[in-house]
Parts: sequence; C-alpha cells; structure tokens
Amino acid sequence: MILRKAFVIFSIALWGCSPPEGPHRPLSSPSTQESPSGSGLGFADVRPVFEKHCSSCHPSVAGPNWLNYDNAIAKIQDGSLKRRLIDEKSMPPPGSPQAMAISEEERQLVARWLALGAPRIAEKTSSPPPTPTQPDPISDPYADAPVIAKSCLSCHGSGAGKNIPHLDGQQRVYLQKQIHNFQYYERVSADGQMNQQVQSLSESDIQEVSKYFSELPHFKNKISLPDNLKDLKNYERGKQIAKTKNCSACHHSPDMGGNPSSPIFPIITGQAKIYLRTQLSLFARGIRGNDSGIMQSMVKDLTNDDLNALAVYYSQFYVHEEGVKNTGLANPINRD
Repeated sequence: MILRKAFVIFSIALWGCSPPEGPHRPLSSPSTQESPSGSGLGFADVRPVFEKHCSSCHPSVAGPNWLNYDNAIAKIQDGSLKRRLIDEKSMPPPGSPQAMAISEEERQLVARWLALGAPRIAEKTSSPPPTPTQPDPISDPYADAPVIAKSCLSCHGSGAGKNIPHLDGQQRVYLQKQIHNFQYYERVSADGQMNQQVQSLSESDIQEVSKYFSELPHFKNKISLPDNLKDLKNYERGKQIAKTKNCSACHHSPDMGGNPSSPIFPIITGQAKIYLRTQLSLFARGIRGNDSGIMQSMVKDLTNDDLNALAVYYSQFYVHEEGVKNTGLANPINRD
C-alpha cells in the first residue's frame, strides 16, 4: 500500500495561505544592506530563479511579485521565503512542473543570498569564484539520486506529507509492482496524478527508480510525539487487531523484527497514520484491490475504528515501544 505521486495542492499553494509554523528571525535591514566583501551576490543574481520558477503564479494568482524586490521584501523579512523554498521545499508546490524543474543548486543560490541578508545590490569583488564542492550526503541524503528519481523526491522522500508514503528503504519488487499497477490503472490515485506521472516511464526507468529507493536506509527521524498524539488506547487496540489478523505473516513484524515474508509485500511500520488509514479504508470498501484481493478479505469485517487503531499501531510503534531493539527499519515520522 505505498506509492503515490504528490499532487498540486488546491490549485497552487499560495505563499500567504497559511501562517508560518513557528518563529522566524527577520533578516537585518535587507532593503539597504549590501553583500559582505567577496560575496558578490545581490537580487539580480537570484531574480532569474524567481522568474523561471515563481513568476507563472506570482503575482497573477497571489502576491508577492518575486521579480520586484520592494514588493517581495515582506516575505523575505518574515522568513517565509527561507521556510517555504529552502527548509520545507514546499514551494514551488510539490508535484508541480515548477517543483520538478527547480534544481537544488538554484535553491542553494537563494539560500546563500538570504544568509548574506538578502542584499539588493551585490558588492563588486575580484575574488575568484568558490571551488565547486561535491554534494554533502549528510545534509542532503539524496545527493546522488539518479535523474529519473529526483522528480519523486519532493513528494516521496523523507519529508513526505500526511497522505503520501515515504519510499526510503521500501521493498524493490513491491515498488516495481505499484508503478506497473499505476501505469495500467490497476491502482488509481485519488486524483489520478500518479497514474499520469508514471505513464512515460520505461521498464528500465522503473527498475532504476525502484532499485534506488530500495537501497536507501529507512528514514530514521528519532522523535518524541507530544502526549496528545500518543494515542495509547488505540495503539493497544491496533496491536491486538494486528495479532488477531496475523498481519505479521505478510508484513514486517515490529515485535519480532525482520522484513515482510515476501518482497511483494510492503514495509508499513513507520508510515504516516493518515496514509495507512486511507489505504486500509480503500481495501475495506473494495476500492483498492491490486493485491489479488488479499487485503480486502483481511479487513472487510473491520470497523472504521478498527482501521484507525491499526493505523495508529503501525505508525506509532517505535514511539510507544521505546525499549524495542532497533531492527534498522523505519522509525516513526513526525506527521500524523
């Protein structure tokens, strides 16, 4: 139950449509500040990035006008630009053509400019350009991703959304099968976006993408959920249901460690609760059936509360079972 390409959220996700998630330190006097000696970066250096990837929606759909320094300065000062473009990579909207086109080098160019205080005018410098460096695999775990996989990462990487599966370390054969199923419409995403996205993939593309993700280490963001998200009652209920239904016969068993019994079954421990609950519901209602009906028969007699409890159990296992030996599989992701 795992692969789907992200879709363009509510037409185009707007810069000002949601409040910043947490405090952001304003940049110091960006409208007048110049670059430090030797930096050589000004608004003219980053403007082409905005023109190429932002101007199709801003300001025609919503402000600001990123081609006008004075108009965009408010979003620079309150930290929105850094948060959305650099930290979250939520702009351009994941899954959009702009998101697929923008390169990490372009994002880092803007990041360097912001780190200098977002100067309007670059100070002239005779210093030689910096020596190119290899991508840092620690700061960017996907630095060596093949080109064909890069377009998947903005949605399915370690920062996958609430109803989008992360693919790091997933079973290779399972990934291949899901891509084929999406191609042949044997599995249909909610908006059809995934079906459209994979139509152009060749068999060698599918093999390369599946191999790349399967060889990545499982996402290991070690977090502690707030008490109000530690749903112990549903966790224990889901644990009992999983035992009764013998889910570990096919899927990874958190209690015993190890991988699924067959490479065609997915690892589900650590996936987002909403994603798991959605897929379980699709199986229970007979909407999803690209596994020869196995999951439909397993969950058809479960109530909505049962399905929710199962999703809580698998998504929060490592949060509750702190004393469990680390099996090297996915730790929970901080997304409900």
